[in-house]
Formats: sequence, structure tokens, C-alpha cells
Amino acid sequence: MILRALCAGMIVLHLSGTLEAELHYAAIFPSEMHCHHPEQVCVDLDGTEGDRIQLTLKMANSKTSVIDKTLQEKSLFSCITFQVPSPSEDEEVAMMEVTVHSAGETITNSSKVFVKRGKTKTFIQTDKAVYKPGQTVKFRVVSIKEDLHPGENQFPVIELQDPGKNRIGQWLNVSLKQGIAELSLPLSKEPALGEYSIHTVLRYNVPPPKSDATFSIRVKTTPEDCPQGSLTKFQIDISVE
Repeated sequence: MILRALCAGMIVLHLSGTLEAELHYAAIFPSEMHCHHPEQVCVDLDGTEGDRIQLTLKMANSKTSVIDKTLQEKSLFSCITFQVPSPSEDEEVAMMEVTVHSAGETITNSSKVFVKRGKTKTFIQTDKAVYKPGQTVKFRVVSIKEDLHPGENQFPVIELQDPGKNRIGQWLNVSLKQGIAELSLPLSKEPALGEYSIHTVLRYNVPPPKSDATFSIRVKTTPEDCPQGSLTKFQIDISVE
């Protein structure tokens, strides 16, 4: 079999077998793929009219037909872009299988590919670090992919916890516009003092991270808060023997 010179840094599969007709074929695809991200694969086939080549991505919970081409002429070079399905976990070792049908014979070969979820960072920013009772907490949630494009389109849950880790605020199915959502919550007149935290949840039944953002509620007194009329005079008698 003759393997053509193809792009470096990619996995190249060539198949061998005893075929009556002379046949040259190859499949080119990345060794690492990201789910829900467009990936490109190519096949190169020289043979006889009617020869068929198939490329299939096999994962734990899915089987995706990537390419299925039949020779209409003596040669075929085709590239397509497809969306990679989600792995069973954050990362998965899948199999890319190529099959060639020619002259009544079927030959199959395969190679491992690494499929993983694209990394997305979530940032939460409050409009200030310290609040007084009765004020409104305004905050922004920003989701960014590792390529700096907008990240998640929606968070199932965003919640606010008080210093005792009790949930006192919750937003469900929050949609992000261009990776950004802006939310607010008015505080009560007598909230618990201390550090509060805001969490985002990407998937139901998955514990939130330790904390995505924190802020504090404190009571600050100023001279204006203590009117002169509130001062009281009193006498202390001390007896020393």
C-alpha cells in the first residue's frame, strides 16, 4: 500500500489488504477533539468506480457516522466538518474507525482519539465588596471559553448563600447574552452580618464549586448616625475605705 504525504500533527490511517485492484487510501483527523466544537476530517481514496469509504467515531454512549463516500470516478479527496458529541465523562478515549469496501472485500482499521469537553471559565463580579443592610447587591456572571469566545449559554442554577451557608437567593435557567448575565438582589434591613457567596451550577445534581464570588455585609457607623440628643448624663459614686 502507498501512503500519501499528508498533514503532520494529525492521525493518518492507511488500510492494507489483498485486493485485486490497486487501491490507495488514507483518513486524516485530529488526535484530540473537543465536544460541541467543529472538527475537520479528510479521506483520500484512489481506486475504481464503486469503491466505498466510511469513517465512524465510536464513543461509549454514541456512534457517529462522519464520512460515507462512494467513488464516482477513479479518485476522491473529501474533507468535512462535524460536531463532536459529548464524552461520557469530562474526558474519554474514543475510536475513529475507517472501513473500505472494494472488489468485494471489506477492510477495517481504527485509531484512538482523545475527546474532551472544552474548558470554560466562569467569573462573577459584584459591584462592590462591602454592603450595608438594605442595599442592593448587583453582580455580573461572565462565561468564557479557552479560545476567549463566549462560553455557556445558560446556567441551570445560580444561588446566593449567607454566612451560615444557607441559600437565601436563587435564579433558575439563567440565559447569558454573549456569555454575560447581570443580576441583582435587594438585602433585607436586618441581614446576617458576615461573608456571603455566589455559586453557579452547570449541571443538575452536580455540587457547586466552593465559591465563585464572595462579598461582605457590615454595619458601619458614622458621626451622623449618632445624634447629639441621644447622649445621657449619669453619676457614679465610688467609695474607698
